[in-house]
Amino acid sequence: MAKPFKNLAARMSPQSQKRAKEKTANLLKEIALKDLREKREITQENLAEILEIKQSSISKIENRGPGISVAVVEKYVQALGGELELRAIFPDTTLPFSISKSDNEEDRV
Repeated sequence: MAKPFKNLAARMSPQSQKRAKEKTANLLKEIALKDLREKREITQENLAEILEIKQSSISKIENRGPGISVAVVEKYVQALGGELELRAIFPDTTLPFSISKSDNEEDRV
């Protein structure tokens, strides 16, 4: 069973946490959700319809930057017809993993 990333992060050294946050910020800069949506030739209005939310919510999602949750990104990518794949890369191995929702968290798009 997958464990929440926050549990793993809590056991990481402050330096490792900092590196992870920096890498996440860089990755989010590289993969702009707006660009991804535009490459799929889907408008904000169409995507909002698919996700059953307002177009303004799509705009907010696309402009959140590093503060966006993986669950929101996953729903966004799925609505575009894709699948989000997560990997943890270590010096000695690369492991795929999933994010599991904790009991008190709510997925919000």
